[in-house]
Amino acid sequence: MENSKSLTALFIIFALLCFCGCSQPGGENASAGDKIVAEIDDFDLTVNDFNAGARLVRPEAADAQTKKRILEELINKKILILEAQKLNFDKDRYFMKEIERYWEQALLKLLVKRKSEEISRRISVNESELRQEYSRMSRRILAQIILLSDSKCPQGEADETLFSGKQSEWYSQGDLPEALEERFFSLKPGEKSGYFTYNGNCVVIKVIKEEKTDIEPFEKISDRLHSEILNKKLAKGLEEWVGALRQKAKIKINEDVLNNLEMNASQ
Repeated sequence: MENSKSLTALFIIFALLCFCGCSQPGGENASAGDKIVAEIDDFDLTVNDFNAGARLVRPEAADAQTKKRILEELINKKILILEAQKLNFDKDRYFMKEIERYWEQALLKLLVKRKSEEISRRISVNESELRQEYSRMSRRILAQIILLSDSKCPQGEADETLFSGKQSEWYSQGDLPEALEERFFSLKPGEKSGYFTYNGNCVVIKVIKEEKTDIEPFEKISDRLHSEILNKKLAKGLEEWVGALRQKAKIKINEDVLNNLEMNASQ
């Protein structure tokens, strides 16, 4: 299972990356470096652009999954840059002070900062949410999580035979992605979640038993919980915002060029 904290890593990458060059359109006579890996609205992301971005990430492998991950990061980054330009953030006084240094880095920082402030004004944490988070922290749950390699889930309740012979594991708050934790911590010992779709797979959960864990009193850590919940909501809001921008953007990925390009991360 991927860690739920990975959601925020995307925005850290946005703040740190400082490259996305202007590309020449790739035609039949274009050099290998000018071949187009992806089209993002009116911008052509070339092999040279991709390799420059890869050098900043310093990947340890050059397999198809790594290339796809880097490309997704570069696409998200360019979408945010185009959005910032559309909002005239490149003419903002804050941005102009940093223009002699990393142009895109400053633009991204300003865009994400403004959007974070906007989202922060809309989110809040109530007493019920604090208590719910504290309750999760105080529980250690033994459960079976079954992943079926099918995005289409069966109808009805999962048969008990599905869990027969399957390994059970202990889970605590923070061990699972937030989308799974919502369902996971709503179950009591002996209960099953029913089938649901997550990350392209069909999933079903069965809780075997739970134990209480030793944690500090609620009053002592409530302020920390308040900050953590706000940060989660902010990260989720930013993720949904980027997703909405991607939905509106015209993105065309040339899979052949992506799969066949040679990564020059060491150059």
